[in-house]
Amino acid sequence: MLNEEPDDENFSLWPLDYAMQRNLELNSKHWLFGDFLCESHFYLIVYQTPASSSVATVLDAGEEPCCIARTLEDFLVRYAQAASGHERFQVLHGEFVS
Repeated sequence: MLNEEPDDENFSLWPLDYAMQRNLELNSKHWLFGDFLCESHFYLIVYQTPASSSVATVLDAGEEPCCIARTLEDFLVRYAQAASGHERFQVLHGEFVS
């Protein structure tokens, strides 16, 4: 999953060099780290404080983000532990934000 190619749920978790390249190209004010369905929307880290950042999704790199997880760790752990494609889809679309 750690490449530009999507997994079975069409989620791509970008390698660091690719993320750096895409962030520069898109001039995002947040840190983009992945996409869904060939960049139909992006996943990004929204910096809040040195101790806290959330994960959000946007359709366009310049839009206001929609929070889908309280932390990057929470997002990645829930996605990795999801037992089915439907559960991974729910994580990708923020249906488990608590």
